[in-house]
Amino acid sequence: VAAKAYGLNEIGSLEVGKKADVIVLKPEVTATPLNRNVYGYLVNGIRGADVEHVFVNGRQVIEGRKFKTLDKEQAEQKILKTIERLWDRLGESPSEAVEPLRVVR
Repeated sequence: VAAKAYGLNEIGSLEVGKKADVIVLKPEVTATPLNRNVYGYLVNGIRGADVEHVFVNGRQVIEGRKFKTLDKEQAEQKILKTIERLWDRLGESPSEAVEPLRVVR
């Protein structure tokens, strides 16, 4: 209803041809909020481990908790370059005491 009121016809409902961002939760690990506000629970109570699938603009980007569209090596290189740029902007270099970046898989 809100999307329609603002003239945003490409969103606001799940229909063929419309943009859709959808998160599918794992029901076996997602508790049911019997005595709580459902919206507050979704915002504050859901963890990353509860997410099974993600669709962005109708395209599945996560399936079975694994990225379908992410090139891990490219992402790691981009992260390292970004970290280097941030240190350069600070005019410093990372301390020897700081552990090297570990990308969790």
